[in-house]
Amino acid sequence: MRDTDDTNDSDRTGALGDSGEASAVELLVEGMGHDVVAQHYPGAKPQGLDAVSLDPDGRLITTEVKTTAADVWRPPHTTENVADHQMDRVWTSRGLAEEGVEAPAIGDVFGDDDDQVGRQLVQIDVPSSSASVWEVADDGRVVGSTPLEMWNLDDFRDD
Repeated sequence: MRDTDDTNDSDRTGALGDSGEASAVELLVEGMGHDVVAQHYPGAKPQGLDAVSLDPDGRLITTEVKTTAADVWRPPHTTENVADHQMDRVWTSRGLAEEGVEAPAIGDVFGDDDDQVGRQLVQIDVPSSSASVWEVADDGRVVGSTPLEMWNLDDFRDD
């Protein structure tokens, strides 16, 4: 049987991702006190940094957003392809350069110190209206199976 909905899966996935990115930016600003300096907008190229912000201490933070509407919750993961791994040092440096922020691909530019660039992944879980914040390792992979923080997105909604 043919689906009568003329919205294809790619359009639905894109809309879900755009909605999740908007929710994550709302969390960064309203919940975590960040100032967003760059963010992905609907219609922009699909790869790249989803958000670049300054935390309350002025530290530069890059954020990758993953959005899920799945019935069963799973920890997020970043994407690896032939050329690179999402959120690794090289990929993140290239994304920062595309946003006009120069950062070397090697050395101690990434880390937890005040003068280093932080990386995190925010997973937006639509069914539970929650967001989880995850640590990202140097190789771009999510660290562990437990998030660093959990947030209720309803606390930030203007409805």
